[in-house]
Amino acid sequence: MILYYTKIAQEMTGYIAKALKQASHEATVLLYSPGIDPFIEEIAKSAETICFTSRKAHELHPD
Repeated sequence: MILYYTKIAQEMTGYIAKALKQASHEATVLLYSPGIDPFIEEIAKSAETICFTSRKAHELHPD
């Protein structure tokens, strides 16, 4: 069952990337993900500009 959902997710990634590309002609598109995964990488391939930022654990949860 998980394999089935993974296959659907992979197919949908292409559609999502195209929709975001179209939306970016009229607006700024900002995506947030706590980490990079294969689906985000696939969507990023069609982007004109990509900015990655990261924070160290102590910056996220200061003592």
